Amino acid sequence: MTEGGLEAWTIFLLKSVREGGTLTVIHRADRLADLLSLLGPKAGSFQVRPIHPFADAPAKRVLVRALKTGKAPLQLLPPVILHDRESGKHTAHADALLRGEAALDWV
Repeated sequence: MTEGGLEAWTIFLLKSVREGGTLTVIHRADRLADLLSLLGPKAGSFQVRPIHPFADAPAKRVLVRALKTGKAPLQLLPPVILHDRESGKHTAHADALLRGEAALDWV
């Protein structure tokens, strides 16, 4: 994190995007509340997609998408599961994302 922390970073992001523009951030799941509260005064229409290392493990990261001046209610989207616990390999979906053969859907 740069000097000034998450607050400085969100101020920079909000200044860099015009009204109605989209912000997409990947961040630590344990900082989701902080991220939403810092973006909330000038952005909205949040979409949150958890990123889980395994299906049975808590999310370590989240993808957060928002519209500057958006007003729609927050949406919690289906998670991305990165690895299969038994094989230790990427899931088929994660592998396709990493290879550029699939895209994340933002409803």
